[in-house]
Amino acid sequence: MRVSRFIPGGLLAVTVAAGGCAFSPDVSGSLLDCSEKPCPEGWVCPESGEKVCVQVEVRSDGGGFSDRPDLSDRTDPDAAAPGDGGAKPDTGPKNCTDDCPGLGITECTGEKSYHLCGEFDGDGCLEWGETVQCPSGCLGGVCSGCTVECTGRECGDDGCGGSCGTCRSTPPPECADSRTLRTWNPDGTCGNGACSYSYTDKECYFGCANGKCGDCTPSCAGKECGDNGCGESCGECVSPPANACAGSTLREYDRTGACGSGGKCSYAYTDRACPNGCANAQCINCTPSCNGKDCGPDGCGGDCGSCGAHESCINGSCTCFSGYGDCNGGSDGCETDLRSDDFHCGGCGAGCNDHAYCGGSECHCEPDWGECNGTFSDGCERQVGNYSNNCASAEDPGSVCGDDGSDRAGPVSGFESKWFKVRVRECSNWDSNLSVYATLQSPPGADYDLYLYRLCGGQPKASSTLGPGATDSAHEYQSDDWGNDDDFDLYVEVRFKPGSGSDLCGSWTLNVYGNK
Repeated sequence: MRVSRFIPGGLLAVTVAAGGCAFSPDVSGSLLDCSEKPCPEGWVCPESGEKVCVQVEVRSDGGGFSDRPDLSDRTDPDAAAPGDGGAKPDTGPKNCTDDCPGLGITECTGEKSYHLCGEFDGDGCLEWGETVQCPSGCLGGVCSGCTVECTGRECGDDGCGGSCGTCRSTPPPECADSRTLRTWNPDGTCGNGACSYSYTDKECYFGCANGKCGDCTPSCAGKECGDNGCGESCGECVSPPANACAGSTLREYDRTGACGSGGKCSYAYTDRACPNGCANAQCINCTPSCNGKDCGPDGCGGDCGSCGAHESCINGSCTCFSGYGDCNGGSDGCETDLRSDDFHCGGCGAGCNDHAYCGGSECHCEPDWGECNGTFSDGCERQVGNYSNNCASAEDPGSVCGDDGSDRAGPVSGFESKWFKVRVRECSNWDSNLSVYATLQSPPGADYDLYLYRLCGGQPKASSTLGPGATDSAHEYQSDDWGNDDDFDLYVEVRFKPGSGSDLCGSWTLNVYGNK
């Protein structure tokens, strides 16, 4: 059997015998690829193997094996007769030498390619022709055979270097439900020989049936975008005006726009200064200048650099926003909020420390703590809410006569909550009641309250709770029991009111007066 391959301007003959095949081209030229284009009339494209046009005919001699070129189809009068070794007749001296062994000889040039010996450039000498690719490999100077296997496959490799198909034939639209039309997106993906496609669901305002949205007459007259009245779009805003020069300014439009009223597209734009002028919708080229600059314009419409977080470019230098600081020296801009950072309050490294927090770029004490030594390096060192003693261990500021004279116990001062025990004595022999009068002066920024008790652990007999900076006062009385000792102990509690202080560095002052 003889197989001829079609070459524009000639043909290539291949003689095939049982148990093997031989390849012997007749003339020079390029093989006609039929992987995408049809073959000429009388020629066929193989179902497997190399996709080049071939013509098959059965030889009269029963298909004996031949390793010599079959020149019977040549119309060239200079062609050699069979059996002459492939040499052309001597037509006179040649000014060249042959580069290959004989007309029609083929030779593998690699694992998947071969070339053909022939006279291709008209100088009368033989030379190697163009390299022919063999997707299934080259063996003995010819492309080796391969069986295409695409049964049950709509895509993927056919086993011979070709394809069983591409996933470009999308399924028809279908109704996902009564109001949703599902359309399949083109260019699917191939997996295990089967195509799969993504899809887009669209709401059908008039219902969905038979793969279509219900009847509706779309209206897009005078509209570039927006709804067409049938749940579809009149267009997308993706065609901005062309960039244009306006003096020395280049106006550049965004690539996508917004659909406004009336179905008209609008596009945002940026006006860029062109220091060297603007022409043909672009800034005129120039040499950027960024010496000594970290940021800002380069003189050619570009930038010398960008600033980080919470900073802006001022005179070519990145400057922190008010209230922010670059406290780590890194490239992340001004990362620290100096208004609220407890370790960098109002400035890098300015910590508020113990019992203090940062607010408004200043350190503030926690409730019932005061900063009283002029520095937050040790935080808020004074705690005013705690008691320094209790009624059982009350401090003795002295005693007073309750029915004679004008004794006073005190003054005593402090900043903590505290207990005192004052002895009220009967000093007169007359029938006279005993009285005691206590005053507590709170500092302007704190509220201390005054409580008087007759018994330790009992209920207060008198109290005063006026507020910060006020003078609280309270009385206590004892009737005179004629003939008996009427002395008594008065317990005085100075109690700080939690959360009431704005300035806890001041001190309270207590006085206890007798016979008043």
